Amino acid sequence: MSWLHQLLNSLNTDEINSLQSITLRGKEKEVYKIYLAHLNLNTPEKEEICTRLEITNTHFYKINSILINKVYRHFFKDDALILIEFLSSRHLYNLLKTEILQQVKDIENSKFENKEKILLELFRKAIDLPYNCYHEKLVNIVSNKYLKLKKNSSEADKNYIFFHKLFADCNRFAAARKPEKYFTLNENNLFEYEKNLIHLKHHLALYYLYRTFISFYTYYDPNPELQLVYLEKAISLKGEIKKFFSIDIGVFLELLKADAFFSNKRFEEAFEIYDTIFYKGVEKEMYGYFYHCEQFALVTIILKNYGKAETFLNKTFNQLITSRDGVFATRGLLSYSKLFLSLGDNKKAVQKINLANEINQKSFYLPFDLQLRVLECFAFYFKRDFDFTKQLIQRNVKFLSSLGSKKSYEIYFKFCSVLSSLISSKEKSVPVSLSNRNEIDRLHSNLVDIYGNLFLKLKE
Repeated sequence: MSWLHQLLNSLNTDEINSLQSITLRGKEKEVYKIYLAHLNLNTPEKEEICTRLEITNTHFYKINSILINKVYRHFFKDDALILIEFLSSRHLYNLLKTEILQQVKDIENSKFENKEKILLELFRKAIDLPYNCYHEKLVNIVSNKYLKLKKNSSEADKNYIFFHKLFADCNRFAAARKPEKYFTLNENNLFEYEKNLIHLKHHLALYYLYRTFISFYTYYDPNPELQLVYLEKAISLKGEIKKFFSIDIGVFLELLKADAFFSNKRFEEAFEIYDTIFYKGVEKEMYGYFYHCEQFALVTIILKNYGKAETFLNKTFNQLITSRDGVFATRGLLSYSKLFLSLGDNKKAVQKINLANEINQKSFYLPFDLQLRVLECFAFYFKRDFDFTKQLIQRNVKFLSSLGSKKSYEIYFKFCSVLSSLISSKEKSVPVSLSNRNEIDRLHSNLVDIYGNLFLKLKE
């Protein structure tokens, strides 16, 4: 898919309609029309477009570049930070990397007074790129430019860059097959860093070191108690570091604390924090705002407070779903699906799942796709449509096999196997075996923080 096609596919209906006001000329208009006619479809081959329009490859790439820039100017004028945030939120990572590099090249000669702020945000976006899109050279280019242009750059600034990179590496390498091969530091190395930064009073660097500790005790040496110890240490720094963030870092850290309770299945404690924070109000600019909304909705569903969950979902996601706002709408639809399946309203659940599938196809995100496949199986099993459920299971096993590493998706293969056995028991009118009941309990234990209590419903 071309980058222009990716960009257009990421837009919702209202955004696409607003592009009618853009002035397009000649071949620009024809290329734009071709891509518009192929929204949610495979991109036509470049050679096919060039032949149809009688243009060269070079002319084709130039037109694509011009159209991308016209879309940018239409929505964002000259606001670099809003553009960067948009590309990040829509998961347009190739365009994001290109734009970051362009901004870095232009910034020395730009008229902007807030160059340091822009470069710092560019650095944070570059360092937060997903594992398969991460570009170490780009991160180094941005960080070096930031230190060069920052007035009175100090050892504290250099330490901040170093430890933010360390935190990002710790998280990224956790996605590798052998994380310890890439992240080679141990507890003692981290303790030495902590001692030094406390002595130097480099608070922002220390904050990212504490975030590294939390990730270390999450991915490399799992220890829920120590996760919370270092989260409290990070929270203790909020007064010293709040000036470095555009959001309320204290609220963000409380949300991280709720996340930590949630991932460690301490649902009542997680709910208490989420409920308090969202009651007071959370700014939508908060890092991961809609992710935290989704987590709050799910923990509320797990605790069977269904009325509160539906009220919160209506308030948070309805408008996003109406405008089909990409990833954010999909998060809301996933939550609604889990709520309605929990309530036994399979018809509404299937409606939400179908719409989520439709939206997720535009900017395909594998974790969402996996969830939707599982939820679809739940929905039709609960409807007692066993023939169609078996078709879904076969389709999903084939899909999982195409992803490569079977071990990475072992738990989803297990789900397909268990559900097949349950259907077989139903069709033969025999009791579910003890081994299958135990497998359901294991699936629930491992996946309750994604699917709520739906696995337990299989036993009812």
